[in-house]
Amino acid sequence: VSTSTYPVRRRLIGRLSTLHPDESTRLMTMMRYEREPDFRTRFDRTGRRLRVAILGSAAIAVGIAAWVWQHDWPYERAIWRFHSGDIKTAQAKAREVFLEATITVEVSGRPRIAS
Repeated sequence: VSTSTYPVRRRLIGRLSTLHPDESTRLMTMMRYEREPDFRTRFDRTGRRLRVAILGSAAIAVGIAAWVWQHDWPYERAIWRFHSGDIKTAQAKAREVFLEATITVEVSGRPRIAS
């Protein structure tokens, strides 16, 4: 492992393009990983935790995006039909969206469409 490192230039672009520490720190960490089983176990556990946290964050972001997009889907469907050339269906979908918004305004008393 320790023979597979090559130095990264520490200019501005080199620092921005890598998240690795300085080469001496990186080399010492890799050597400890090779030689110390306890360090290897802790290092692998930390990496696993990071991957799980990233995967969890991505899943939460996808869930929130789907929830938000589900609310906007009727509008998007009308626009998509219009841009694909299906004008009659686009007009019908636009009427449905308008009627749904009008009913919501009448029931709740609070407008949801900006005029």
